[in-house]
Amino acid sequence: MVRETATGTGSTGDQPEGPAAITLEDVGYTFQGRGRQPKLALTGVSFSVPRSTFVSVVGPSGCGKSTLLNLVSGLLAPTEGTVRVHGEVVTGIRRDIGYMPGSESLLPWRTVRDNVALPLELAGVGKSERNARSEEMLQAVGLRGLGGAYPHALSQGMRQRVAIARTFTVHSDIVLMDEPFSALDAQTRVMVQDLFLSIWEQHRPTVMLITHDVSEAVALADKVIVFTPSPGTVESVRQVDLARPRSVEDLIFEDQEFQGHMRAIWNSLRHKTKTEAAQ
Repeated sequence: MVRETATGTGSTGDQPEGPAAITLEDVGYTFQGRGRQPKLALTGVSFSVPRSTFVSVVGPSGCGKSTLLNLVSGLLAPTEGTVRVHGEVVTGIRRDIGYMPGSESLLPWRTVRDNVALPLELAGVGKSERNARSEEMLQAVGLRGLGGAYPHALSQGMRQRVAIARTFTVHSDIVLMDEPFSALDAQTRVMVQDLFLSIWEQHRPTVMLITHDVSEAVALADKVIVFTPSPGTVESVRQVDLARPRSVEDLIFEDQEFQGHMRAIWNSLRHKTKTEAAQ
């Protein structure tokens, strides 16, 4: 079993955390491929995510990060251990969890307004309320007046903002994000990250972000969980005690403490990857 260890600077890591929104206890997952040998994706994963906090998970490709989100959401069931959401064991798909994938996944035949309203429609919310809440969120992401447009008429960055609006239209207590900004160019990515943070500050859901980008992980999160190469398990946990609200742009270019967190996490990733490769 891999225990959670808090590392980092400042006093944040020494303060008691609130009730856990997400808890993983000795979680493992093995893919059972047809006609192939079983593949162990995750092993002995144990950590918790306090409510209303932002946690990033980083690690090498293929270490089971996306599988981790599927276990929390209930799309997969662990082959070992237990996953809990708000103290309840996850036994099936959780309808109360928001999920933001890597691509914006907008439906091309629906207008922007109707794309944003889709989760509300699936939840049985009436049309007038759906439209009102969609317009509210479109205004929040800077797309006021574009509700009647179709996705093909928008830039990639604008489509990602529509995806953010859709994620927050339903006020989920937990939001899972699987590299949602990876397809954006560097400049647009920083702008959309700042936009996401500003909306998150208003609602404060619990967020678990999967990313390969160490700078993104540090800039957005309260805590960064570093995974080992496959089979994935927790290598280390680092508290990120940077003040909020944050500006991603200011952190990247001006904040020395931010750079220190980045170096520590990068060194942890690099050391573990080299060690595994040498064995």
